Amino acid sequence: MPSPPLYAVEGVYPRRRPNVWRDSEKNILSGVLCIIVIVVTCACISQPQWFQLDGGGCSSHSIGLYLFFHPGTFEPIKGMDMSIYSSHLIYYTNGEELKFCVTPEIVAFMRLVIGLIFLMICSSLIQMLLDITGPSGRILKCIRKNAVAGIFSVMVCVVCIGICYYITTLMETQQEATKPVYGPMASARVHIKLDIGFDLLIFAGGLSVTAVGFSWLRPAHIFQESDAAPLVEDWGGLDGLETFSVPPGGNALVPHVPYLRNLEPPPPVEGHPPPPYTP
Repeated sequence: MPSPPLYAVEGVYPRRRPNVWRDSEKNILSGVLCIIVIVVTCACISQPQWFQLDGGGCSSHSIGLYLFFHPGTFEPIKGMDMSIYSSHLIYYTNGEELKFCVTPEIVAFMRLVIGLIFLMICSSLIQMLLDITGPSGRILKCIRKNAVAGIFSVMVCVVCIGICYYITTLMETQQEATKPVYGPMASARVHIKLDIGFDLLIFAGGLSVTAVGFSWLRPAHIFQESDAAPLVEDWGGLDGLETFSVPPGGNALVPHVPYLRNLEPPPPVEGHPPPPYTP
């Protein structure tokens, strides 16, 4: 006797493996904005003009983050003790000489800003990949819809902005200490301004906020599939299902299950004779 199909006995129907990537889960607008954020952030970190110095003793009027990619060394002015005159130092890095421009504390904060900017680029890249590919996994879908990576990128940008403002206060103190005592520059006022690189960082942060807004305010009723679509997708269709047929001379309204034809009749009930034999 052939065994009945599994789905007929236990009510289990064949399921098709769900798709990992779905077009309805993609957010192209947010993904494009994340790409622009990455490009603008890379441009800002390579800008030579980040801090503009005027009125102090620094040998350069503009300082960029690119000067602090490579390790450098501090050397004191001849006849001065480095531990006492921490502002009167010469910083040598990548062939550049910065005299009375930075201190070890300023250099440490500069490199911290560089690390945070690279972290911002990585988080924007993750958000872009999630928006472009549109994964349907539960965890990745939650991260993409809530723009977790984008929010992290915005927070990193805010921290970078705060550190940059703190660096300007350190530079102003250092320039006041190294300002010439005699000459026309002695009466000049020290000015520390944030330049083009900082403006590009703020612009990238604004684009990140816009990308997060596109992820949060995305109209679900336009992009989501209908309620019946996932049911049809999970159902394997009619492949492999038993069909109903009408036996010869039988009632058309009564479904006929093929695998029940060869079943043996039930045993006779005790106390009643068996049914009469029919040839």
